[in-house]
Amino acid sequence: MLDIATPTELKKGGGQVSEKGNVLLVEKQLQWRPLARPDKGLITPTGDLFCQSGEVLKHTSADAARFFQFDSSSRVFPDFFYHTGFCGHEKQLVELKTAATMVRQPGLGLRDELLGWQASGRLGQRSGIMLTGPRGCGKSTLLNYAIAACHEAGWLVVNIPRAADWTLGLSARSAQEPNEAYRVTDDNYFKEVPPELAASPLYEAPDASLCLLISVFLSQREKLGRIKIKCPERRAYYAAKGGGGEPTLADVVAPVCVDEGNTFSDFPMPLRPIHDFLAELQTVTEFPVLLVVDGWNYWHHMATSKRWKAREPLHACDLLVPSMLADAHAYGSGMANGVICAR
Repeated sequence: MLDIATPTELKKGGGQVSEKGNVLLVEKQLQWRPLARPDKGLITPTGDLFCQSGEVLKHTSADAARFFQFDSSSRVFPDFFYHTGFCGHEKQLVELKTAATMVRQPGLGLRDELLGWQASGRLGQRSGIMLTGPRGCGKSTLLNYAIAACHEAGWLVVNIPRAADWTLGLSARSAQEPNEAYRVTDDNYFKEVPPELAASPLYEAPDASLCLLISVFLSQREKLGRIKIKCPERRAYYAAKGGGGEPTLADVVAPVCVDEGNTFSDFPMPLRPIHDFLAELQTVTEFPVLLVVDGWNYWHHMATSKRWKAREPLHACDLLVPSMLADAHAYGSGMANGVICAR
C-alpha cells in the first residue's frame, strides 16, 4: 500500500490520500449474527471413558477399551519414564506424559504373562517375548504397559526406548545424519577396557551407551545398590575402585553418571561399565529383571558409522551393545531371573 488513512480521514475527504496507489482504501461495515445453538446440545456419556485407577496392576478385563494416564494416580512416570528422555525421543516422552493411554486386552495379557512367570518361579526358564505386527498397531504402547506393570511390581526394569540410537545416532531420524563409533581398543576414546574386549574388533557408540547408563542409574538407583556383583573378577575390580566393601551394580554405573564435578561426562569414557552392566544383568537374582528393547530390528541393519580409516560402513553387530543384545534368545536364556521383551 502506498497510501494509508484512518476512517476519520476518509470521511473528511481523504486528506492527502491519493487513489493513484496500488490499493484503493474503502471503509466497509460488517454485519454478523451469533451462531444459533440447537435446543438440545450433544450429550456424550463420559462416566465409563476412564479407568477407576491409573495403576496398571489394578486394571482388569473390565477396564479394556478405557483410558488412563501414566502421570495420574500412578508413580510410574516420575519414578521411571521421566528418566528415559536420556535415551530416545523427547517428543515421545512428552506424549507419554500427556496423552491418555487405552487399556487393551493384549496389554493385560502381556502383563499377566510376565507376572505369572515370576509368581510360578519360571522367569529364569523363559528367554523372553518378541512383539510383532504392522507399523502403528501399538507395539511400543504394549511395551510401555509392560514396563509400568513390572516397575510397579518391584522388578528391576532396564528400558532401551530406541535401539536406533546405536546405529543412526542419538535421536537421528535419517541415515544422512552423522553417527560416531570408535574401536573399543582405541585408548584415545576409551579407558578401563574389560579383559573380555582386550583384543576385540568391536566398535562402540559411546553417546548412546552413556545415555542408557544414566537412564538406568536415575530410575533404578535404589535397586542397583542392592544387587551384588557376581563375577569374581569384576567383584574384585570394583571393590578396589570403591575402596573395599561388597560392590554392587550401582558401583558399576555410578562413576560414569556422576563424577567429582557432579556432571554426566568423562573423557576418555570408561568402557567397562556398559559391558559389565549388561553382563552382570544376566546374573541378577535379587530382583526379577525385565530388559525392554524398542526397535530391536535396527540391530540387524547397517549402521551409519564407518570403520576406522575406511569408507566401509559398520553393521550393527560390529557395535558393542547391539552385539551383546541382538540375539534376544541367547541373551534372554542366559538371564538367571529375567526376560527380554523386544519389538
